[in-house]
Amino acid sequence: MRTTIFKDRSGNFALTAAVLSLPLFGAAAFAVDYVNAASYRADIQNAVDAAVLSAASSNKTTEAELRIVAEEALRGNLPKGVRDDVSVKGLVVSADGRVTLTVDGVLPSTFAHLFNFDTLKVNVAAQASRPGSQSLEVALVLDNTGSMKGQKLADLKTATLEMITTFEQATELKTKMGVVPFGDYVNVGLGNRGRSWLQVEPDSKSRIWRGCVGSRANPDDTRKGRTDRPIPGLMNVACVAPILPLTDKFDSVRTAVSAMQANGLTYVPAGVLWGWHVLAPGEPFAEAAKPAKTLRKFMIVMTDGANTRSPTYPSHTGTNIKLADDKMVETCTNAKADGIEIFTVAVGIDNAATRAELAKCASSPANAIAVSESRKLKQTFQDIAAQILRVRLTM
Repeated sequence: MRTTIFKDRSGNFALTAAVLSLPLFGAAAFAVDYVNAASYRADIQNAVDAAVLSAASSNKTTEAELRIVAEEALRGNLPKGVRDDVSVKGLVVSADGRVTLTVDGVLPSTFAHLFNFDTLKVNVAAQASRPGSQSLEVALVLDNTGSMKGQKLADLKTATLEMITTFEQATELKTKMGVVPFGDYVNVGLGNRGRSWLQVEPDSKSRIWRGCVGSRANPDDTRKGRTDRPIPGLMNVACVAPILPLTDKFDSVRTAVSAMQANGLTYVPAGVLWGWHVLAPGEPFAEAAKPAKTLRKFMIVMTDGANTRSPTYPSHTGTNIKLADDKMVETCTNAKADGIEIFTVAVGIDNAATRAELAKCASSPANAIAVSESRKLKQTFQDIAAQILRVRLTM
């Protein structure tokens, strides 16, 4: 005689299915609530980011005052449906000026309460450095080629001088600026003759050094360092105005910009490499600081045309434009990997392929700027300065 449980097979299946469906239903319930919580958390994170930026950029000094600013900004940026479910857990200002805001949120569960989970907690944090705690180093890598003669160079000088004033007026920041004029070569300055990183022959009646330098052999022409391989000085070569290393003397920066003159052809990699040298600590220049959490380094590369020269080592007399473009992008890539944020500004460059190559140098698509006329440089440089000076999230 068989037992009842074996006789009623359909009932047994129904019981088994019911038992198995419980964990499946539970998983589905938590999945729905998880998706809701993720969306909820994203809204809170955006609001917390805005709140900490508002606090960090305010003129308040104590943590209590900064917290009030943060709380007001937080409530103003939260969606109405979640304002009452969010509270500030803490605001802390570190010794180096970083403001950290932490926020808790509580989300009522949709289905998970069936399993005794009435609420889901969300914890969000954001951090920003106060302007006074930040230091900036900015290298201006500026096209001084022959095609810049006349109004273009005049517009470039005007735009650059106004940008210098903008940085000068940001007195809460510690800012240093350097200038790297470039053509087919750069000029490191006659005063650097005899330095260990530079190799220059003695002058003679027929061979004179004017401060111009060429490129070390591949691949060192796209890298900094290698003090065992000096940079070659080029005899009887004309180049642009000398480099100005980083300085906090803004009048010196203005003087360097005002002294720029248009001359020569275009080899952008030389300008980028020396912009990197200016921003890198150690030889060939000693003015740059070592990397730090509160230090940001920027390079602004402006040109009005494509590369017209390529390296022939140590000179730049070749016409392999693809090689020159490759060297430009490689040098930019190496500089960005070294912690430098790069802006590129293309002026009046109609060729889309040329603009695209230059854009590869920029740290982001937003940092690659193209303008049709040099008169637009004034607003472009002000926009770049505003972006650099803006308080930014550090976490």
